[in-house]
Amino acid sequence: MINHARTLLLNRSRAQLACDWEEFVPADFEASALPNWLQVPWDTLFGTNPEPYSLAWRAHQYMTVLHSSEFEAYVYNLDNRLAYQVPLAAITDDLPVTVAVTSPISNEIVLTGTPAALSAEGRLRHFFDITASGTTFDITEKGTQRTSSVTYTVDGSFTTPVVLHDSGLSVSFRTPVVNGSEWTVDTYSVPVWTVKDVVNQLASVNSEYVMNLFLYRDRAPYSFFWKLWNDNRNFTLKLAGFLLTWIYRHDEYRYG
Repeated sequence: MINHARTLLLNRSRAQLACDWEEFVPADFEASALPNWLQVPWDTLFGTNPEPYSLAWRAHQYMTVLHSSEFEAYVYNLDNRLAYQVPLAAITDDLPVTVAVTSPISNEIVLTGTPAALSAEGRLRHFFDITASGTTFDITEKGTQRTSSVTYTVDGSFTTPVVLHDSGLSVSFRTPVVNGSEWTVDTYSVPVWTVKDVVNQLASVNSEYVMNLFLYRDRAPYSFFWKLWNDNRNFTLKLAGFLLTWIYRHDEYRYG
């Protein structure tokens, strides 16, 4: 399977990863239903409700760690075919980014705040549809389908600020607001948790799940992965050991 290690680590189909930052995933790959000892560590690595952009961001960080170390051979052992270039180039240098688009009849929009990522959920993109309905704004976050209706008042020539869920942003609109006007707000933020923070979170995962993940720590190659994770203070070595264990265990779980 091309990009075998990366595809196993992400455990998402091509359609589930579709975004501007996606890498090749075989068309026939479907996500595994994971047992808790694989799922809980995965949630720590990627978040409990990640979207395609954050998945691509984290995978890029993790594969950079694996390809930048002497452990790269373990990535190729599963399948040496890659559809991405090594060394990995930066995904983007432009975050955070906010884009606001209005329909032809919509009012001027003013955005305040800074795009925020949700660390536990693993979301760095927030994508909103906003529609004026009477004296309220109906807001839908397209990624999660969370909805809300917010009553607005007028403060001078603009409405009072309207909070866009957990995005870190608020919006105001020039008055008068025309009923039925529509806006789209698309934001991309830098994840709050660094790779080092993720490693610290992994150290707090339920020990039962960790011990099950490292069940074969007395035999190669898992014994080497276990030493990387358990016997090092260097967070990149620890992360490499954890990632390789997770990938190899998922490979065995999936394919036997």
